[in-house]
Amino acid sequence: MLHIAEMLANAARVAPDTVAVTLDDESLTFAEIDRRADEIANGLRGLWVGRGDRVLWWSDTSPEAVPGFAALAA
Repeated sequence: MLHIAEMLANAARVAPDTVAVTLDDESLTFAEIDRRADEIANGLRGLWVGRGDRVLWWSDTSPEAVPGFAALAA
């Protein structure tokens, strides 16, 4: 079974410029989500957050939350 982070990374390789999520007038492509998720995941690792650690993610409902969820799922 593919993990959500793997699915997004695969989609970013196959269809990087395809819009993956839209809400109102905001949207993100698969490539944007993948890049931002990597940045967030790397930042969390830099804070010694690892697999199995609990992280609170607080945000408004927006496309910007998707990379955060993907990073936490990695």
